[in-house]
Amino acid sequence: DASLLDELLNYSGEVSIFRSRLEQQVKSIDFNVQELSQTVTR
Repeated sequence: DASLLDELLNYSGEVSIFRSRLEQQVKSIDFNVQELSQTVTR
């Protein structure tokens, strides 16, 4: 049981790291889309 709990906590940490990376990429894409949009508007 303890090893299962440890494994679940480990996965939880991995998911958290993955989620923050994903959020960062989405923000980067959003920024690039806004830049592109402004360039097209000019």
